[in-house]
Amino acid sequence: YPDTLPERFAGMCPVCQYHGTQMELSDFFLWLIDCYGDNEKVLQAFSSNFGTYSYTGIGSMKGYYQNRQNLFKPLLSHTNPKVAAWAESMYKAEEQEVNYQQMIDDYRDMTKY
Repeated sequence: YPDTLPERFAGMCPVCQYHGTQMELSDFFLWLIDCYGDNEKVLQAFSSNFGTYSYTGIGSMKGYYQNRQNLFKPLLSHTNPKVAAWAESMYKAEEQEVNYQQMIDDYRDMTKY
């Protein structure tokens, strides 16, 4: 099933892994993107997969989104131009989230008293 399995795997693979508190892309994610990064459906599935998470912390999410944004930096210079372009769009989307979270933080600080 080489036409469907890469897309399925991209939709459900663990995108990141942690080493202590350091977030990085998972080995399986990197293998899939290296092998199937030309497939637009695989990249779309990664985008969808990357958007599925839950947050149960207290306080600002800005740092979380900054960490997610930094995950894409190594892919910006990927040898596959499709992967590099996808990574750039994901990096920019995370940057927008960082800015949005900053606005939420600013508003919360402004209305604290």
